Amino acid sequence: MLDLELFLKMKFMDYQTFFRVIERHHILEAAGEVDRTGGGLWSEYWIRIGEKEYHFKRLVRLAYQKATGTAIGTEAFLSNPAIRKYFEEQFGYRVYFRMPDFIPFFNRDEMTFFREYAGKPYRKENNAHVEAGEKIKATIFRKTNAWARALNLEGFEVKLDNKWQISGTFKPYSWARIFRTGDRNKRIFFTIGADSHGCIIYKLDCQRTNYGANIALAPEQVAFFDRIVQPTGAHWREIGMQDLEDGYNWERLIEATRNFIEHYTPLYDEVIEAIFNKQSTAEPVVANQLVMVEVQIGAYTSIPEKRKRQANANPDYDAENRDKKKLGDAGEQLVLQWEKESLEKQGCGPLAQKVIKVLDWEGYDILSYQPDGTEKYIEVKTTTGSANRPFVFTANEKSTMLQKAGNYYLYRLYGYDASLNRAYCFVLNGDFSDRVLEEATQFNIYLKAV
Repeated sequence: MLDLELFLKMKFMDYQTFFRVIERHHILEAAGEVDRTGGGLWSEYWIRIGEKEYHFKRLVRLAYQKATGTAIGTEAFLSNPAIRKYFEEQFGYRVYFRMPDFIPFFNRDEMTFFREYAGKPYRKENNAHVEAGEKIKATIFRKTNAWARALNLEGFEVKLDNKWQISGTFKPYSWARIFRTGDRNKRIFFTIGADSHGCIIYKLDCQRTNYGANIALAPEQVAFFDRIVQPTGAHWREIGMQDLEDGYNWERLIEATRNFIEHYTPLYDEVIEAIFNKQSTAEPVVANQLVMVEVQIGAYTSIPEKRKRQANANPDYDAENRDKKKLGDAGEQLVLQWEKESLEKQGCGPLAQKVIKVLDWEGYDILSYQPDGTEKYIEVKTTTGSANRPFVFTANEKSTMLQKAGNYYLYRLYGYDASLNRAYCFVLNGDFSDRVLEEATQFNIYLKAV
């Protein structure tokens, strides 16, 4: 048997070299033996082969023994990320974390204890502080990290939170971070954890302050992030202790968090793209202004694939705005102002006075005019996000576009900044069906006559 001393020397070796003797048939033979014998020690990490699941460490030990004739003791095999990644990449089998049965769910007593110390000074010479820190670490922070690991999101990695005190203070939150593999230095991430107010939190956030080795986003980047994210509702989701006690467990919390992250992953991508590929301009920032730009070239060559289990397969982040009518009205007012001022500048004052906002069911938003008096039927779509954010186009709006194609205009306002009442805008004229990708998201259902 490979003893502990020899195995620990692997810290200085290439794990891939050590396990390269294992081939696929060794793994399948090991899986067959587990199927025949059953049992096995409990494991945090599991591996899926076909439709079956196996204890990862046990399967690797058996596969290594079948490949070499040498057994690896249970006390010696360290299931670290490098080994798990190697088996995933080498054989294509998914390795994932499973919530241990011995980690109970969040409870009121632990949250209350956490709240009592949150934000208070920590003194390492104070035995009570040391004991409190150990308790908070063993409960709130351990459970936060287990929660994060149990999400098992493909293409994402987790940064655990083990810092229960910072700069001599009990930290008032436990934040584990989830971000796309390769995005560690982007400083934009999903966060899950406990808050000192007695809530469980999950959200899309960014690095706002510097501490330790972490470097925050620049203030203007944070402001840009908030402008895009806050109106969507992704910036803060909480579950109060009473709600947790009334119907939550690990399974329900993990499922809710997965759905949240899957739902907002396109927004996560949009924010990173907007912040890190945002082109700077020398134009002065003016309030109450519509900045007209050339028609944008879209980012999509096909409709993005959606996971079937996703709660909302086609997120409409602008409609999630708690005050979505206010956003839409603000965009329409900017367009009204733009149209009137444009006609005034062209010496068409009487036409400018006729520009109006029409009733909601007309299939467009604003009736305006060309300088020769030709009518313009304008639909306004406003977002705080990027130019490539998808938007909802109703059947009534599409019908109006087709009926009035020669005089139909869609004004796409993006990057709307409520603090300045300012947005960028490009215009699509006529029937723009060949310039977009359409996806049906809902149907009217009529019961058949039997």
